[in-house]
Amino acid sequence: MISNCICGKKRLFRPLITYSQEKVFKQYDGLCIARCTSCRVLKTITAGKKLQSQSSDIAFYEGNQKIFQDYFRRLSESLGKHIISGRVLDVGCATGILLLVLKEKGFTVYGLEPNRQAWKMAKKRIFNHIYPQKLDAFLKQHHLRF
Repeated sequence: MISNCICGKKRLFRPLITYSQEKVFKQYDGLCIARCTSCRVLKTITAGKKLQSQSSDIAFYEGNQKIFQDYFRRLSESLGKHIISGRVLDVGCATGILLLVLKEKGFTVYGLEPNRQAWKMAKKRIFNHIYPQKLDAFLKQHHLRF
C-alpha cells in the first residue's frame, strides 16, 4: 500500500498486522500497522477510515488501563515477531500505557502528547522522552530515526 511517510513523500508500506474482528477496540477493525519499505518506520494506516479518537481523555484511558495494558501486551507480542528492539515513537501517546508496555519489552520509547494533563501522566509513567508537542515540532528539534 502507498502512504505518506516521515522519510519522504509517498512510500510503499508493507502490512505487518491488520486488525480484524476486533472485540476490544471495535473502531480499529480494518486498520493496519505497516512498515515503510524505504526507512522501515511503522505506521498505522487507516485506509480512509476516520477514527473517533478519545482525544487524550485521561479518565477514559486510566479508567480502562487494565484493558489497554492487556491489549497492548498482545499487540507487542505480535510486533515481536517482526521487530524485537529499537526506538518507538508514539504520536498522541495519551497517558503512556502503550509506551510502558513497549518499554517493559526492551524498546526505547518516545511519546508526543499535546494535551498537558495527559502528557504529565505519561511523563510520570515513563520519565524520559515524553514531549508535550506535535510531530512537526518534534521532528524539527530531534534528528532521530525510528
